[in-house]
Amino acid sequence: MKKHTVIGLTSLAMVGALAAPAVLNVQPASAAIAAGSVVINEIMYNYASGTTQEWVELYNTTGASIDLSGYKVTDNNVGASSLTEGVYTIPAGTTIPAGGYLTIGNSVSSAQLKWSANLALSNSGDGFALFSDADGNNLASSAEVIDSVEFTSAWGGNGTGPSLERKDPAGTSSSSTNWASSTTSGGTLGAKNTVYINGGGGGGGGTVTGSKILWDQGHGQTAGNADWTIGGANSSFADALRVKGYTVASTTSAISATVLSGYKVLVLPEPNINYTATEKTAINTFIQNGGGVYFIADHIVSDRNNDGWDSVQIFDGSQTVANPTTGSWVGATFGFYFNRNNLVQEPVTDIRANSVTSGVTAVGVWNGSTIHVTGSNSSVVSDIFISGQADPFHVHGSYGSGRFAALGDSSLYDDGTGAAGKNLYDGWNDYSDKVLAVNTVQWLAGTIN
Repeated sequence: MKKHTVIGLTSLAMVGALAAPAVLNVQPASAAIAAGSVVINEIMYNYASGTTQEWVELYNTTGASIDLSGYKVTDNNVGASSLTEGVYTIPAGTTIPAGGYLTIGNSVSSAQLKWSANLALSNSGDGFALFSDADGNNLASSAEVIDSVEFTSAWGGNGTGPSLERKDPAGTSSSSTNWASSTTSGGTLGAKNTVYINGGGGGGGGTVTGSKILWDQGHGQTAGNADWTIGGANSSFADALRVKGYTVASTTSAISATVLSGYKVLVLPEPNINYTATEKTAINTFIQNGGGVYFIADHIVSDRNNDGWDSVQIFDGSQTVANPTTGSWVGATFGFYFNRNNLVQEPVTDIRANSVTSGVTAVGVWNGSTIHVTGSNSSVVSDIFISGQADPFHVHGSYGSGRFAALGDSSLYDDGTGAAGKNLYDGWNDYSDKVLAVNTVQWLAGTIN
């Protein structure tokens, strides 16, 4: 929800509003996918009465991970000369592990990725195709199709709860005899189908050790123009983690050991309501006992709900002390604190090589703060520097048995979507912002080291 057109470095007192940047057309991955390598495996097109969930599950039939970046799905007829129904482009960085699954639907509460609003499956039957769109016209030709199916309600999954499941991944997609209703209500989203006859689909859908990620949404994350929620401007961030195999959930409750139980990583996206002493203790203990926490702040003077606290002050634990190293929160506990500044630069290219910044070539800063490393915790690593600044913009480190990371600008992970009336802008698709996001959570979860 920040500017995206300022080049260079400046210090600002308030955030300005500029037009959102153009959305880039994502092209397919360079490696072509052979037909049948990824198949349409399960379809929920007519859910039980009273619900509106629709989704399609793709299955990787091979023994190697497959990159689906830029490939498309559609319910438009294969070979059609015009687009009369929906089409959705699979985001960059989306892969299906060997023997794993990818689910795409109308709600991220059920599927890993949320498809376009104009894509909807008919309750009487429909078509669905995965295709490369090599010619860029959004129309699926037979030469571009990886897999497709045209089904009717007579095949199964007819609105009483079951999904329509594929029996044999190696069998013909277009044959009604290769499909049947699931034997469980709600289907088997992201898991082996109940009607398999060929042993296929036995993989776990790419789940990872310590795979549960929790988003704090109970501390003013929707105040003012913000919408730092997994259903709003952080939805692409959450989707990218789901694609990697993580389970992503949110909480509006006070942070406690009970709330954090079972989670590996806690994301704290620009809070605007202060954490209580009890909550801070729970977060500190969570890290100390092996959890990971991502502290995402903004710039000074970014109090969106006018309660006297912005994210910099909240994390630092002080409204007035500019260098809070004692008697505060993160400065006294983890060995860093957020500086009271407001900086803009794009692109930022001073990236220090490590596992968190792997693949990151540049990021943008649209009104953010730098981070001072106090020296009290030798594990703290400085990752990214804004030009002319002695202090970094992103850091990571360890505390006890766990890990933490900190970022000085929430704009990087804003995908431009959210509640009506919010002034949100897409930073997620700028530079390598999304790569930094996913890398950091993977490192916090211990998936990468």
